[in-house]
Amino acid sequence: MRYVLSTVFYTLCMLHIAKAQIEEWQVDPSGKTQYQVPKGWQVDVQEQSGVYMWQAKEELGNDLSPDITIMAMANFPESRPELFIEELKKTIQGFTITKSVKVSENESHYKAKGQLNSQALLTNFMFLRDVQNNVIYLASFSAPQSTYGQMGGANILYTALKRVNPFQSTTPTNTSTISSSASTMNMQSLEVQGAIMLSAIDVTKQMLTGAWLQAFSYQTENAYQGISTGSIQFGERGYGHLITFKENGTYQLTYRYKNLLQGCVNEANFVEKGLFEVKGKLLTLTPTNYQGKFNVCGQVTPETNNNPPKRVFNVYMDQSKSHLVIKGKPMKYTISTETDQSGQLYLQEGFNKVN
Repeated sequence: MRYVLSTVFYTLCMLHIAKAQIEEWQVDPSGKTQYQVPKGWQVDVQEQSGVYMWQAKEELGNDLSPDITIMAMANFPESRPELFIEELKKTIQGFTITKSVKVSENESHYKAKGQLNSQALLTNFMFLRDVQNNVIYLASFSAPQSTYGQMGGANILYTALKRVNPFQSTTPTNTSTISSSASTMNMQSLEVQGAIMLSAIDVTKQMLTGAWLQAFSYQTENAYQGISTGSIQFGERGYGHLITFKENGTYQLTYRYKNLLQGCVNEANFVEKGLFEVKGKLLTLTPTNYQGKFNVCGQVTPETNNNPPKRVFNVYMDQSKSHLVIKGKPMKYTISTETDQSGQLYLQEGFNKVN
């Protein structure tokens, strides 16, 4: 554990000399993740003593080169954000948290300042606990105060992670701010979903027409939303739903799932088609068929149903008509389920409109 903490703090505290604002990005050139990388930067991936470290640098091997660092390690009983903050205070002179956003007990974001080598330093970092997979993620971006903002500030880290910048996103109870945010809203946040559900508007067929995307990554506990392409993207492990509602009253639902369980890859890929009706806050799906396949440890099982049951969902749309929450009885093939107080399964997912 001492090695793990020392690795984390050494990396987080490294002084980075930022240059100009980053304008061009590309998908991780190493092919090992779906993280975004500033164009021209190099990627290094290492694993030692149980710590997985992904690092994107303008110049590998140069400690003064700007970098984005993401680390993963096994969860441990005493893990909490405060533990890492206290260690950072021991390493960075005058280390002070200037702003924080707590999304949940398992996710917190921070901005901080301090000094290293007589240089004023600004940094932002994220603590994330993936409860399902028993993993902790730490991610950071740091730069001298004089160039931190010029380079892009906190946006650098969240662009790399394909996450909403919580320092720019909405307060869950402030629905007017929620309505004004763009299609990058983190609809995986239960707080955001709850705020939309409380202030939802009635939905018409015209408002629903278009493509709606939900995607969730087990690595980051957030979405890899393929906003520009309208494709389901979640990195190496996750799940997603893409629903397209057409003006003629038909819909197509595409579902993807992939995970690694007990050393085996589990996958599901399905397409469902049918008719839909929407009135107020009720959405009725009448599927004509669905087909797809499960892949469990290499054992592929096709599945087709030409008479799936009708399903009724509660549907909640925000004022911007760009964000949607759907709640109701889950599809047979999806793993996206919750359990209510009576023990019944239900699906609740948040969607961004992609076109």
